[in-house]
Amino acid sequence: KVVKTSNGDVDSEAFLDALKWILELNSSTTGNKVDVVSISLASNFYSQEKARVISDLTTSGVIVVCCASNVGRMRLQPISFPARLGHVLCIGAHDENGKPTSFSPVGRELDFLAPGDNIWGPGPGTTGPFAMDCASGTSCATPAVAGLVCLILHAISRLCASDPDEFQIGGTPLIDLVRNVWVMRELLKEMSSSPGHHSEEIGHGTLNPYRVLDRSSEEILRLVDEIIED
Repeated sequence: KVVKTSNGDVDSEAFLDALKWILELNSSTTGNKVDVVSISLASNFYSQEKARVISDLTTSGVIVVCCASNVGRMRLQPISFPARLGHVLCIGAHDENGKPTSFSPVGRELDFLAPGDNIWGPGPGTTGPFAMDCASGTSCATPAVAGLVCLILHAISRLCASDPDEFQIGGTPLIDLVRNVWVMRELLKEMSSSPGHHSEEIGHGTLNPYRVLDRSSEEILRLVDEIIED
């Protein structure tokens, strides 16, 4: 976890070091691996080195989920870096009614909306038995989608463990096929409110995991097979 410095800024070098550490960890032959990275920070400036490392992560099978920004329509390019990269999931925010918030940006890079308005959670600097804080932003929406990605990977991993011969396509285990940002994006589209439509305001819309995870294991296998074939 990379947090802000004492003056409220994100330590850019610490962020880059964290990404490189994940690459090194996943290349190791022992220990746990990282499947999902949630990035709740945004920059107006492109960094070639960060883009390269993030590209290396996605190529290695890590799903990277990024917040879009909180500028609404106030900039010519509202989607910030690294959410602008095509090989990450770009997340905006919706309110309690499923409508885009005023701060959720617009752009062709936007993939999905998730809850990001008045979200309660553990708050830095808060103390006591109810150390909670309320915040809004696409930074709050992004970990919700990252958690959903983890849930999908866990569910498919359990299917593969239950019957390795059944849950494979062309000799490749289903879980290895789903550890791919493009396949994961298509799976999330199946959970979205607008799976066959994309707009700059909502991407593919809000997400409901039950649209996929309530299906039978055979239907999930068939769905991934269709995604791979397309």
